[in-house]
Amino acid sequence: MVQSYLFKFLAFALIIYSQTSIAANLYRCGNSYQDTPCKESASSKPVKKIAQSSNQATQYIDADCKQRGDEAKKIMWAREVGKTADQQLEEAQSGYSKELIKEVYTHRGSSLEVKNAIEKECMVQKEQDRAANALIEAALKSRGNKNASIENSSASKSDHNASQDQDQTEQKVSAKATTVATDDKKIKCSELKYQVESIAVKRRTGGGARYMNDLRMDQEQLEAKMKSLAC
Repeated sequence: MVQSYLFKFLAFALIIYSQTSIAANLYRCGNSYQDTPCKESASSKPVKKIAQSSNQATQYIDADCKQRGDEAKKIMWAREVGKTADQQLEEAQSGYSKELIKEVYTHRGSSLEVKNAIEKECMVQKEQDRAANALIEAALKSRGNKNASIENSSASKSDHNASQDQDQTEQKVSAKATTVATDDKKIKCSELKYQVESIAVKRRTGGGARYMNDLRMDQEQLEAKMKSLAC
């Protein structure tokens, strides 16, 4: 019985010591290293941590964007075995699928790289949509407050000043929404322009007939997208 308790106590002490050691500092004392400050120097500083956590933050991808990435990967699989964008567009069953096919064919890289790119673009778009919706809700709320104030207010100076403040708030919100939309368009146009230039360089380099045809189709699709965005 005594031996059992002694074993449990030693095991517990070992666990506590190992957890403490993970976060301990490492000190250099002459030509050797130890986990306690050097006796001959009271001002010794740690050289580095003995151990670091192996967990690293990863970018969150929600279920919708993950599904979109998986569908993009399947489109890439078909592309890698020789299917062109036109062939896949003819087989598409919905407008969503057609739009995703066009987007996939604007990317270069392996199926995994394209999948990851589509997922990240999806999350960026969601963040932009959330920001735009928040601005719209704020504008509607401001307008509703303004209408309520007009209905219940008198012709007093204080009510007039409150109405002016609400107008200014609405104008600021509207201007912010316009700025967000303009910045988003600039970013998309810049990305499309870069992709077109990249394809143009590849076309000048040359290659097989099938490869060159794919490049031409990719460039035409990107240019069409730029035209639709009025880049």
